[in-house]
Amino acid sequence: MDEIQFNLAWQAYRQGNTSAAQSRLCELLAQSPNEPMYHGLLAACLMQQHRLTAAQYELSIALHGEPNNAFLLNRQASLHILQREYQLAIDTCQHMLQLDPMDISALLLLADIYQTTENYDQQLSYVQQAHALEPNDIDVLLAYADYFINIKDLNTAKQYALDAIKIDPSALNANLAVANIDLKLGNIESAENHTKFVMTYAPDSKACLQIFAAIKAIKNPLLGLWWKANNFLDNLSQLRMVLVLISGYLMFNLAAQILRDLDQPSYATVVSSAWLLIVIYSWVGIPLYHKMLKKELADFKFNPNY
Repeated sequence: MDEIQFNLAWQAYRQGNTSAAQSRLCELLAQSPNEPMYHGLLAACLMQQHRLTAAQYELSIALHGEPNNAFLLNRQASLHILQREYQLAIDTCQHMLQLDPMDISALLLLADIYQTTENYDQQLSYVQQAHALEPNDIDVLLAYADYFINIKDLNTAKQYALDAIKIDPSALNANLAVANIDLKLGNIESAENHTKFVMTYAPDSKACLQIFAAIKAIKNPLLGLWWKANNFLDNLSQLRMVLVLISGYLMFNLAAQILRDLDQPSYATVVSSAWLLIVIYSWVGIPLYHKMLKKELADFKFNPNY
Protein backbone atom coordinates (compact mmCIF):
# COMPACT_ATOMS: atom_id res chain seq x y z
CA MET A 1 0.00 0.00 0.00
CA ASP A 2 1.19 3.49 -0.86
CA GLU A 3 0.70 5.03 2.59
CA ILE A 4 1.40 8.62 1.55
CA GLN A 5 -1.03 8.72 -1.37
CA PHE A 6 -3.66 6.77 0.56
CA ASN A 7 -3.43 9.19 3.49
CA LEU A 8 -3.91 12.10 1.11
CA ALA A 9 -6.98 10.39 -0.33
CA TRP A 10 -8.25 9.72 3.18
CA GLN A 11 -7.73 13.35 4.19
CA ALA A 12 -9.63 14.56 1.13
CA TYR A 13 -12.48 12.17 1.93
CA ARG A 14 -12.65 13.33 5.56
CA GLN A 15 -12.81 16.95 4.36
CA GLY A 16 -15.73 16.12 2.10
CA ASN A 17 -13.73 16.54 -1.10
CA THR A 18 -14.76 13.21 -2.55
CA SER A 19 -13.77 14.15 -6.11
CA ALA A 20 -10.12 14.61 -5.11
CA ALA A 21 -10.17 11.44 -3.00
CA GLN A 22 -11.69 9.42 -5.83
CA SER A 23 -9.11 10.68 -8.30
CA ARG A 24 -6.23 9.57 -6.06
CA LEU A 25 -7.85 6.22 -5.36
CA CYS A 26 -8.26 5.47 -9.07
CA GLU A 27 -4.54 6.06 -9.52
CA LEU A 28 -3.75 3.81 -6.56
CA LEU A 29 -6.01 1.04 -7.85
CA ALA A 30 -4.28 1.17 -11.21
CA GLN A 31 -1.08 0.23 -9.34
CA SER A 32 -2.62 -2.18 -6.78
CA PRO A 33 -6.01 -3.39 -8.05
CA ASN A 34 -6.53 -5.89 -5.20
CA GLU A 35 -5.89 -3.62 -2.19
CA PRO A 36 -9.08 -3.86 -0.03
CA MET A 37 -8.74 -0.43 1.60
CA TYR A 38 -8.48 1.30 -1.75
CA HIS A 39 -11.76 -0.31 -2.80
CA GLY A 40 -13.30 0.42 0.60
CA LEU A 41 -12.48 4.12 0.58
CA LEU A 42 -13.62 4.40 -3.03
CA ALA A 43 -16.92 2.84 -1.94
CA ALA A 44 -17.20 5.47 0.79
CA CYS A 45 -16.68 8.23 -1.80
CA LEU A 46 -19.31 6.70 -4.08
CA MET A 47 -21.75 6.57 -1.18
CA GLN A 48 -21.26 10.30 -0.64
CA GLN A 49 -22.22 10.76 -4.28
CA HIS A 50 -25.26 8.45 -3.83
CA ARG A 51 -23.88 5.97 -6.37
CA LEU A 52 -25.03 3.07 -4.24
CA THR A 53 -24.79 0.23 -6.77
CA ALA A 54 -21.18 1.11 -7.59
CA ALA A 55 -20.42 1.47 -3.86
CA GLN A 56 -21.83 -2.01 -3.16
CA TYR A 57 -19.63 -3.47 -5.90
CA GLU A 58 -16.49 -1.86 -4.47
CA LEU A 59 -17.39 -2.95 -0.93
CA SER A 60 -17.92 -6.54 -2.00
CA ILE A 61 -14.37 -6.61 -3.39
CA ALA A 62 -12.97 -4.96 -0.26
CA LEU A 63 -14.78 -7.25 2.19
CA HIS A 64 -13.73 -10.33 0.24
CA GLY A 65 -10.13 -9.37 1.02
CA GLU A 66 -10.68 -8.20 4.63
CA PRO A 67 -14.06 -9.47 5.92
CA ASN A 68 -13.51 -8.27 9.51
CA ASN A 69 -12.06 -4.83 8.78
CA ALA A 70 -13.85 -2.32 11.03
CA PHE A 71 -13.87 0.51 8.48
CA LEU A 72 -15.22 -1.72 5.72
CA LEU A 73 -17.95 -3.13 7.96
CA ASN A 74 -18.80 0.42 9.01
CA ARG A 75 -19.29 1.43 5.39
CA GLN A 76 -21.30 -1.71 4.71
CA ALA A 77 -23.66 -0.89 7.58
CA SER A 78 -23.96 2.71 6.35
CA LEU A 79 -24.78 1.46 2.87
CA HIS A 80 -27.52 -0.78 4.27
CA ILE A 81 -28.99 2.30 5.99
CA LEU A 82 -28.99 4.25 2.72
CA GLN A 83 -30.69 1.29 1.03
CA ARG A 84 -33.23 1.14 3.91
CA GLU A 85 -32.12 -2.37 4.80
CA TYR A 86 -32.24 -1.59 8.50
CA GLN A 87 -32.11 -5.11 9.89
CA LEU A 88 -29.03 -5.90 7.78
CA ALA A 89 -27.47 -2.69 9.08
CA ILE A 90 -28.23 -3.69 12.68
CA ASP A 91 -26.78 -7.17 12.10
CA THR A 92 -23.60 -5.66 10.67
CA CYS A 93 -23.23 -3.31 13.64
CA GLN A 94 -23.74 -6.16 16.10
CA HIS A 95 -21.05 -8.11 14.27
CA MET A 96 -18.72 -5.10 14.63
CA LEU A 97 -19.40 -5.00 18.37
CA GLN A 98 -18.67 -8.71 18.66
CA LEU A 99 -15.29 -8.08 17.08
CA ASP A 100 -14.67 -5.00 19.25
CA PRO A 101 -17.09 -4.12 22.10
CA MET A 102 -15.38 -0.71 22.35
CA ASP A 103 -16.17 0.25 18.74
CA ILE A 104 -18.04 3.54 19.15
CA SER A 105 -18.57 3.81 15.38
CA ALA A 106 -20.87 0.77 15.57
CA LEU A 107 -22.80 2.34 18.45
CA LEU A 108 -23.18 5.60 16.53
CA LEU A 109 -24.37 3.73 13.45
CA LEU A 110 -26.99 1.99 15.58
CA ALA A 111 -28.01 5.45 16.81
CA ASP A 112 -28.30 6.56 13.16
CA ILE A 113 -30.52 3.59 12.35
CA TYR A 114 -32.94 4.38 15.17
CA GLN A 115 -32.85 8.08 14.28
CA THR A 116 -33.84 7.19 10.72
CA THR A 117 -36.69 5.02 11.98
CA GLU A 118 -37.69 7.77 14.46
CA ASN A 119 -37.09 5.63 17.54
CA TYR A 120 -35.45 8.43 19.46
CA ASP A 121 -35.30 6.63 22.81
CA GLN A 122 -33.17 3.89 21.27
CA GLN A 123 -31.12 6.51 19.45
CA LEU A 124 -30.31 8.24 22.75
CA SER A 125 -29.44 4.93 24.40
CA TYR A 126 -26.72 4.15 21.87
CA VAL A 127 -25.40 7.72 21.90
CA GLN A 128 -25.09 7.49 25.68
CA GLN A 129 -23.20 4.19 25.40
CA ALA A 130 -20.78 5.78 22.93
CA HIS A 131 -20.37 8.82 25.19
CA ALA A 132 -19.49 6.59 28.14
CA LEU A 133 -16.61 5.16 26.09
CA GLU A 134 -15.42 8.39 24.41
CA PRO A 135 -16.88 11.50 26.11
CA ASN A 136 -14.73 13.93 24.10
CA ASP A 137 -15.17 12.36 20.67
CA ILE A 138 -16.46 14.88 18.12
CA ASP A 139 -18.75 12.38 16.40
CA VAL A 140 -20.30 11.45 19.74
CA LEU A 141 -20.99 15.10 20.59
CA LEU A 142 -22.54 15.63 17.16
CA ALA A 143 -24.67 12.52 17.65
CA TYR A 144 -26.03 14.16 20.81
CA ALA A 145 -26.70 17.29 18.73
CA ASP A 146 -28.66 15.19 16.22
CA TYR A 147 -30.74 13.70 19.00
CA PHE A 148 -31.66 17.09 20.44
CA ILE A 149 -32.52 18.40 16.97
CA ASN A 150 -34.93 15.47 16.64
CA ILE A 151 -36.70 16.31 19.91
CA LYS A 152 -36.81 20.03 18.94
CA ASP A 153 -34.36 21.23 21.62
CA LEU A 154 -32.22 23.34 19.30
CA ASN A 155 -30.38 25.31 21.98
CA THR A 156 -29.06 22.14 23.65
CA ALA A 157 -28.21 20.73 20.21
CA LYS A 158 -26.18 23.84 19.41
CA GLN A 159 -24.28 23.60 22.70
CA TYR A 160 -23.15 20.06 21.85
CA ALA A 161 -22.12 21.17 18.35
CA LEU A 162 -20.15 24.09 19.83
CA ASP A 163 -18.47 21.70 22.28
CA ALA A 164 -17.33 19.70 19.26
CA ILE A 165 -15.89 22.83 17.65
CA LYS A 166 -14.02 23.65 20.85
CA ILE A 167 -12.24 20.31 20.57
CA ASP A 168 -11.35 20.93 16.91
CA PRO A 169 -12.26 24.34 15.42
CA SER A 170 -11.37 23.07 11.93
CA ALA A 171 -13.73 20.06 12.08
CA LEU A 172 -15.95 20.47 9.03
CA ASN A 173 -18.75 18.24 10.31
CA ALA A 174 -18.96 20.27 13.53
CA ASN A 175 -19.05 23.58 11.65
CA LEU A 176 -21.70 22.18 9.32
CA ALA A 177 -23.77 21.07 12.32
CA VAL A 178 -23.62 24.56 13.86
CA ALA A 179 -24.59 26.08 10.49
CA ASN A 180 -27.60 23.79 10.23
CA ILE A 181 -28.74 24.52 13.80
CA ASP A 182 -28.21 28.27 13.41
CA LEU A 183 -30.28 28.13 10.24
CA LYS A 184 -33.14 26.52 12.17
CA LEU A 185 -32.77 29.08 14.97
CA GLY A 186 -32.83 31.97 12.50
CA ASN A 187 -29.20 33.00 13.14
CA ILE A 188 -28.59 33.52 9.44
CA GLU A 189 -25.29 35.42 9.62
CA SER A 190 -23.68 32.78 11.84
CA ALA A 191 -25.05 29.98 9.65
CA GLU A 192 -23.61 31.65 6.56
CA ASN A 193 -20.17 32.12 8.16
CA HIS A 194 -19.90 28.48 9.18
CA THR A 195 -21.17 27.36 5.77
CA LYS A 196 -18.58 29.42 3.91
CA PHE A 197 -15.85 28.01 6.15
CA VAL A 198 -16.88 24.47 5.19
CA MET A 199 -17.11 25.42 1.51
CA THR A 200 -13.51 26.60 1.58
CA TYR A 201 -12.35 23.03 2.22
CA ALA A 202 -15.22 20.96 0.81
CA PRO A 203 -16.70 22.84 -2.15
CA ASP A 204 -18.64 19.82 -3.41
CA SER A 205 -20.29 18.90 -0.09
CA LYS A 206 -23.97 18.36 -0.88
CA ALA A 207 -25.06 18.96 2.73
CA CYS A 208 -23.16 22.25 2.76
CA LEU A 209 -24.70 23.38 -0.52
CA GLN A 210 -28.17 22.55 0.78
CA ILE A 211 -27.64 24.89 3.73
CA PHE A 212 -26.19 27.54 1.42
CA ALA A 213 -29.22 27.27 -0.87
CA ALA A 214 -31.50 27.59 2.16
CA ILE A 215 -29.69 30.78 3.21
CA LYS A 216 -30.18 32.19 -0.28
CA ALA A 217 -33.86 31.23 -0.11
CA ILE A 218 -34.28 33.14 3.16
CA LYS A 219 -32.74 36.25 1.58
CA ASN A 220 -34.91 35.88 -1.52
CA PRO A 221 -37.94 38.26 -1.47
CA LEU A 222 -40.25 35.56 -2.81
CA LEU A 223 -38.99 32.55 -0.83
CA GLY A 224 -37.95 34.22 2.42
CA LEU A 225 -41.38 34.27 4.04
CA TRP A 226 -42.09 30.71 2.87
CA TRP A 227 -38.83 29.45 4.39
CA LYS A 228 -39.44 31.14 7.74
CA ALA A 229 -42.97 29.75 7.98
CA ASN A 230 -41.79 26.29 6.96
CA ASN A 231 -38.94 26.41 9.47
CA PHE A 232 -41.31 27.55 12.24
CA LEU A 233 -43.63 24.61 11.59
CA ASP A 234 -40.73 22.17 11.29
CA ASN A 235 -39.51 23.12 14.77
CA LEU A 236 -42.89 22.23 16.29
CA SER A 237 -43.97 18.78 17.39
CA GLN A 238 -46.30 16.99 14.99
CA LEU A 239 -49.30 17.62 17.23
CA ARG A 240 -48.56 21.34 17.56
CA MET A 241 -47.98 21.64 13.82
CA VAL A 242 -51.41 20.15 13.13
CA LEU A 243 -53.02 22.43 15.73
CA VAL A 244 -51.40 25.54 14.19
CA LEU A 245 -52.59 24.64 10.69
CA ILE A 246 -56.12 23.80 11.83
CA SER A 247 -56.28 26.97 13.94
CA GLY A 248 -55.18 29.08 10.98
CA TYR A 249 -57.83 27.54 8.76
CA LEU A 250 -60.57 28.03 11.37
CA MET A 251 -59.54 31.63 12.09
CA PHE A 252 -59.67 32.66 8.44
CA ASN A 253 -63.03 30.95 7.94
CA LEU A 254 -64.43 32.43 11.15
CA ALA A 255 -63.27 35.91 10.12
CA ALA A 256 -64.88 35.48 6.69
CA GLN A 257 -68.16 34.31 8.24
CA ILE A 258 -68.25 37.24 10.68
CA LEU A 259 -67.77 39.64 7.78
CA ARG A 260 -70.62 38.00 5.90
CA ASP A 261 -72.85 38.29 8.98
CA LEU A 262 -71.93 41.99 9.13
CA ASP A 263 -73.06 42.30 5.50
CA GLN A 264 -69.52 42.81 4.20
CA PRO A 265 -69.35 40.14 1.46
CA SER A 266 -66.49 41.81 -0.41
CA TYR A 267 -64.25 41.82 2.67
CA ALA A 268 -65.26 38.22 3.40
CA THR A 269 -64.15 37.26 -0.10
CA VAL A 270 -60.81 38.99 0.46
CA VAL A 271 -60.22 37.04 3.70
CA SER A 272 -61.20 33.73 2.08
CA SER A 273 -58.96 34.49 -0.88
CA ALA A 274 -56.09 35.35 1.46
CA TRP A 275 -56.19 31.86 2.99
CA LEU A 276 -56.28 30.33 -0.49
CA LEU A 277 -53.28 32.42 -1.52
CA ILE A 278 -51.35 31.29 1.57
CA VAL A 279 -52.04 27.65 0.67
CA ILE A 280 -50.96 28.21 -2.94
CA TYR A 281 -47.84 30.08 -1.78
CA SER A 282 -46.89 27.20 0.54
CA TRP A 283 -47.11 24.75 -2.36
CA VAL A 284 -45.35 26.97 -4.91
CA GLY A 285 -42.48 27.59 -2.49
CA ILE A 286 -41.50 23.91 -2.47
CA PRO A 287 -40.66 23.52 -6.20
CA LEU A 288 -39.04 26.97 -6.27
CA TYR A 289 -36.76 26.02 -3.38
CA HIS A 290 -35.84 22.68 -4.96
CA LYS A 291 -35.13 24.46 -8.23
CA MET A 292 -32.75 26.80 -6.41
CA LEU A 293 -31.13 23.85 -4.63
CA LYS A 294 -30.57 21.94 -7.88
CA LYS A 295 -29.03 25.03 -9.43
CA GLU A 296 -26.60 25.40 -6.54
CA LEU A 297 -25.67 21.70 -6.65
CA ALA A 298 -25.06 21.92 -10.39
CA ASP A 299 -23.32 25.29 -10.65
CA PHE A 300 -21.67 26.15 -7.36
CA LYS A 301 -18.33 24.39 -7.86
CA PHE A 302 -17.84 26.34 -11.09
CA ASN A 303 -18.42 29.69 -9.41
CA PRO A 304 -15.01 31.41 -8.94
CA ASN A 305 -16.34 33.61 -6.13
CA TYR A 306 -16.48 30.72 -3.64
